[in-house]
Amino acid sequence: MNEIVHLLPFVLNPDNIARYEDGVVWIGDRRRYPLAQEFVRCTDVEGVAQAIEQMVTQGSGPWQAAACGLALAGRQVARMEPVVAWAHMEQAQKRLVATRPTNTALARRLELAMGAVRAAIEEEGGGGVETAVLQWLHHTRAQIYGDYLTRARHATKLINDGDGILTMCFAEAAFILTLALAYQEGKRIHVYVPETRPYLQGAKLTAPSIHELGIPVTLIGDNMGAALMEQGRIQKYFTAADL
Repeated sequence: MNEIVHLLPFVLNPDNIARYEDGVVWIGDRRRYPLAQEFVRCTDVEGVAQAIEQMVTQGSGPWQAAACGLALAGRQVARMEPVVAWAHMEQAQKRLVATRPTNTALARRLELAMGAVRAAIEEEGGGGVETAVLQWLHHTRAQIYGDYLTRARHATKLINDGDGILTMCFAEAAFILTLALAYQEGKRIHVYVPETRPYLQGAKLTAPSIHELGIPVTLIGDNMGAALMEQGRIQKYFTAADL
């Protein structure tokens, strides 16, 4: 994980996306970035759910914030009987999944996290749930960021020295790692980032992240990509897809 984190900008550092600290969930506020590096403090599941719904975080952020919210629910069931604890955790899961009905990654990963919850409850009742969720989150994050690095190493091979690269929205860690590795290899690249209305993820997240890494970047209007292609400025296009 350390191999990856030092290549990432502030907004993509896992601890700056969402983290759990002694009964409090801190979610990096992407609505304020890059003008401010602030966090939203949540002390219950409802607070985490509302933060996700209010676009405090997006992309890979919702599932990570939701997992932290599940750990928070786990703390609350520490002294409950197993049946009651499980019902409470199921309720928390449903509320968190409902924050983004179309975000299948969030739903899938919380379902996996609930496997760790069930095992903890069966083994030691509600007392082990908080720790079980946090261990699951740590393991899953490490695995996913490892996958990001694998993709980035492959994608970097597709980039040539002197390429102009067009993207869209905020393609998150795999894309940013691709650029970072290409830049490390000495490839001269220039990235063109559409603003991405209406939430301006390109302007507020992608362009500042690339600039933070020292890579040349130009912010463009959403309808300018074709004109840049016609001018011969674009050799590669990278984007992400929700699955």
